[in-house]
Amino acid sequence: MTGNRELFIKVMSQGHSAAWEQKWEQAAAYYRQALAEIPEDPTALNSLGLALFEMHEYGEALKYYQQSARSVPEDPLPFEKIGAIFETQKDYPKAVQAFIQAAELHLKGRNVEKSIDNWIKALNLQPDHLLARSRLALIYERMGRRIEAAAEYVAVASLLQHKKDAQKAIQTAEYALNLMPDNVETQQALAMLRSNQTLPLPGKPKKPSGSLRSQDPQPLLEAPKPTGKQFDPIEEGRQVALSRLAEILFDESETPEIDQPDHRGISSITRGSGRLKSKQADKTRALLHLGQAIDSETQADHDQAAKELERAIDLGVDHPAAHFILGAITAEKNRQKAIQCLQVSIKHPRYALPSYLLLAKIYQSNREYDQALTYYLQALRLADADTLPAGQAEELRQAYEPILENQTHLQRDEAELRKLCESIADQLIRPNWRQFLQVARQQLLPSIKSGPPVPLAEVLLETDGGRVVEAMNRIKNLAANQMVRTALEEAYGAIEATPTYLPLHIQIAELLVQQGRTQEAVTKFMLAADLYALRGEAAQAVRLLSRVAQMIPMDLTVQNKLIELLVSQGRIDEAIEQYMELAGIYYQLAELELARQTYASALRLTHRSSTDRSWSLQILYKIADIDMQLLDWKQAIRIFEQIRTLEPEDINARAQLVSLNFRLGQDHASMAEVDSFIAVMENSGKRKKIIEFLQMVLQEHPDKLDLKKYLADLYAREGNLGQAVKTLESIADSLLKSGNLNKASTIIESIIALNPPNVAEYQKVLEKIQARLGKANAS
Repeated sequence: MTGNRELFIKVMSQGHSAAWEQKWEQAAAYYRQALAEIPEDPTALNSLGLALFEMHEYGEALKYYQQSARSVPEDPLPFEKIGAIFETQKDYPKAVQAFIQAAELHLKGRNVEKSIDNWIKALNLQPDHLLARSRLALIYERMGRRIEAAAEYVAVASLLQHKKDAQKAIQTAEYALNLMPDNVETQQALAMLRSNQTLPLPGKPKKPSGSLRSQDPQPLLEAPKPTGKQFDPIEEGRQVALSRLAEILFDESETPEIDQPDHRGISSITRGSGRLKSKQADKTRALLHLGQAIDSETQADHDQAAKELERAIDLGVDHPAAHFILGAITAEKNRQKAIQCLQVSIKHPRYALPSYLLLAKIYQSNREYDQALTYYLQALRLADADTLPAGQAEELRQAYEPILENQTHLQRDEAELRKLCESIADQLIRPNWRQFLQVARQQLLPSIKSGPPVPLAEVLLETDGGRVVEAMNRIKNLAANQMVRTALEEAYGAIEATPTYLPLHIQIAELLVQQGRTQEAVTKFMLAADLYALRGEAAQAVRLLSRVAQMIPMDLTVQNKLIELLVSQGRIDEAIEQYMELAGIYYQLAELELARQTYASALRLTHRSSTDRSWSLQILYKIADIDMQLLDWKQAIRIFEQIRTLEPEDINARAQLVSLNFRLGQDHASMAEVDSFIAVMENSGKRKKIIEFLQMVLQEHPDKLDLKKYLADLYAREGNLGQAVKTLESIADSLLKSGNLNKASTIIESIIALNPPNVAEYQKVLEKIQARLGKANAS
């Protein structure tokens, strides 16, 4: 039920003024008047709760905070206050529960520091709370705070030990040591656990000093950091995949969605039915199975881990890390299942090397040595390139092309194939494989000051791949000397010997570009990109498609293929950038609907980005701008509301919401938005931002006298009497022009109360107004 909105605004403003001066009883009285008009207003409920809390009327304050929590369950503030009240009343279990709820809500809103504050508050009251300890440890690890993360994992290990789960306690302590291998306390804890000595129960956690981002964030897709123990490529991949799956389990935040234009299709028919609840249930079950799979795999219960992973994948966890772990587990017992899974994970650059090795081992164990050798050579190519700088790595990968091509034509007996497989496996499947390959390159290959690096595979295989490399060098030298026609002849001659050597096709395409034969070059590039994609070499395909996209930026087929490949590789930020570039082109061509659809596609990817909040805000602003240009103000309001949810203190979004609602004649919604923003800023102590906000709105809507009155009150509280008087005088002038003498009289009285230097002049004006009022009443 909504009462007198004007009165509500007035008493809320008076309440805020009293609260600012810490006149809590007076503030509470005003807030009660506001709630009498609009009983469910969350700002008024929270404000009254705060006033009562400061008056030590905790029971009464609790009632209003609980009412606010029911009204806006996604707001963490009421839960924080509820926790503080229960703590004051020494009802610690309820306080802990409230702080945990506040922590989870802050985390969902991406306010990690406040989330950590609330986890610590909960643990200060109940240091043995296992869930809070585990969650805090995971957050610290995610933020790169390895010292704090290790300490919390040791605390978790202690709690697990006291719960008689010694095996999990040891595993948790080992994980902590993996994070901080030189930490003496972690080493001692692990030693005590292994010798069956009892760890002390954890005490209250300490708040970390400095910014949460002061340490380097932990790169979740890189090889494990050196811990004194090195892994072979397969175990490295397993460790990284488990870490990535744990991150997926951790990150339950949802992507901001936008209301799309009303396209009637299957999705719009199912939306709103039971389908949404079913999907949410599947997601919950998938995460449950994923968590159990991680737990089983870390405890070396591989069979159970495989079962849980299959269930998680069936329910939608379609991630290369999950496929890789399942492929690694089933490699020995279920060959076909393993091959199926590894063919998926092989497309992701982080899991390509270990996936190739596992596939090679599977075929090798089945005595299919020719197929095994092909996979071993692919693995050697990736591992060999990994030991070189980025610039040389690409040339080295290309140098492997003729070697791989020749292997498909050479006839070798089984013994020779087996020997080659064993030789490559011996080089790669070892803990110190990087150092080994570096030493091998230094000792076995000649030092060449110019030209492309020589593949290590040439030492192992008899091949004429070197001739193709020499041909490529001749072609590049001819092109560099502007002898493009001769270079093309040389290239066409070389391609007769190795027709499927893709780098040669790419070189021909580059030469065609130099000759201005753009369409022929594009055809060549696209053919090579398609073949790379079919081979599972997505990175090469992306490189070529990016080249083509620069040449023909308006080709939607190229853009969509490029985005699809980038997403399959987990290169989400680059995929979003491609969407943004395409949308920008549509925008410049005044194709606003197409631009909006493209931005919407980019937005749907943001939840998979490491910087999703930044991308979401940027994209939502682009969409809102288009909606404004299309004069679709209702749609623009929905977009700005999402920006407000992501960034409650965003002045521009708030000001736009107020202005748009005014344009639509929804003054009530505008004033509610003003109240909400003022409350947020008042609670943060940012009164100057409120002034800036009101100035922005009034610049577009100078006739909104309620807002001018807000602004004048703020000027007065800030001690800026000149601006306060000037603003009030503007209000009085407007009221006099409209013939509203009563309200004009009230405003002039407000000016006089401020006691400006020329107060006498305003007293004369007041007398004139009152005289006019007297005449009007007499008649």
